[in-house]
Parts: sequence; structure tokens; C-alpha cells
Amino acid sequence: MFSGCENITEVDLSGFVGTNVERFDFMFENCISITSIIISDLDTSSAVNMSVFFVGCESLLSLNLSFLDTSKVKNISSMFKNCSSLKEIDLSKLNTSSVLDMSSLFFGCKSLISLDLEHFDTRNVIINNKTFEDCRQLRQLKLKNFITSKITNIRRLFYGCEKLTSINLSGFDTSEVSQMINLFAGCKELKSLDLSSFNTLKLRNMDSMFGNLSSITTLNLSNFKTPDLRYMRGAFSGCTNLVNLIYQILILQK
Repeated sequence: MFSGCENITEVDLSGFVGTNVERFDFMFENCISITSIIISDLDTSSAVNMSVFFVGCESLLSLNLSFLDTSKVKNISSMFKNCSSLKEIDLSKLNTSSVLDMSSLFFGCKSLISLDLEHFDTRNVIINNKTFEDCRQLRQLKLKNFITSKITNIRRLFYGCEKLTSINLSGFDTSEVSQMINLFAGCKELKSLDLSSFNTLKLRNMDSMFGNLSSITTLNLSNFKTPDLRYMRGAFSGCTNLVNLIYQILILQK
């Protein structure tokens, strides 16, 4: 919408309603100088696509989206991608019940310190790879109620989350997942991982899944059963402090 917006520093769309608009994708694409955006009057009740909404807004410091009606939105992929200065974001009332694609949602949000997504309704999500990739300062990530029963690919989901020390994945349903490539790669301060809830019966590729987890000392994968596994190149590469690996992997030949 705002083509050639590289020099705009503030956006105030108070009074801009937008009723019946279905697509808001690319709305502020690469508005690299914007530090604040006011869209409190925006009517998004008809919206189905908000992908790459703020993509490339690398100077944006904070966002309050608690007022948006996203009940019909199906695509929020890359919505905040490369908002590298974003430190605060209020998504407390965001309705994600219709969302199918949230891939790369926070990709490159290098300044975000905490994210609480426990209220997210992800029961219909089918695409969820790279969602938190390169969130380098992220220290707290709440995903307790994150439903993943329809997701087949969680490739690079937490790739490069260098400051995370723990992740609660007890609610994850990975029964349909075939791709876990680089899932935790680069999470070099991750001290523990409980993957006891993981169902890996359809897993085919776990290349570099635990790459460069340099703070992990114990990794218990005793529940992993992988009859379809074909690739695990560099699965534990760079795990320099790993001293206890429990890995009774089951590979069944068809």
C-alpha cells in the first residue's frame, strides 16, 4: 500500500476504517524508517490475509494490535518478518482461530525479549516453519497451549534463538510432522529439552535438528520411534557439552 515509504517515520491512520477490505498483505512492506504506527480505527473484520503486513519495518519499536478483529484471517505468514528493532508487541486479543499459515511470523525479530502466545488458537494451522527463526534476544517464549496436530513441517522453528534457555513443548502434537530440519539449531544457551511428548512415527528428516546446542549436557530421546526416518545429517553437530545422549532410535525397514 505504501510503496516508496522508505523515508516515512510515523504513520497515523486514525479515521481510516477500511470496512470490507479482505487483503491487508504487504501493507507496510519495507517501510524501513517507521518507528510508530497508529491503526486503531482499522476495521479488519472482513480480512482474510495479513501476511507480510509489517515486513521489513526494521525501525519499528512497538506495536499494539490488541484491537484488531482477525477472526477471519487465514494467513499471517511473515507478518512481522525482519522487524528487527521491535521490542514490545501486544497480541493479547489476537484471534487466530481461522489461521492456516503462520510461517516466518516473527522471523528476524532480533530485539524481541519475550512472547506470550498461550492464548493463540492454532488448531487449524497447517504451515508453521521458521516461525521464531533468528529471534536472537528472545528469552521467554510461552507456547503451553500451542496446538500442532495438523502441522507436517516444523523446520527451523526455533533456529537461531540464541538466548532461549528452555522451551515448554509438552503440548506439541507432532504425529503428522515429517520435517524437523534445524528445529533447535543455534539455540546455544538452551540448557534442557523435554521431548517426551514428541510423536516421531512420520519423521523423515531431522538434519541438524540439534545443531550447535552447545549448552546441552543431557538429551533424552528414548521415546523416539522413527520407522520413516531417512535423513539425520549433522543431527548433533556442535553439541560440544553433550555428555549423556539417550537415543534408542527405532528404524524399521519396509
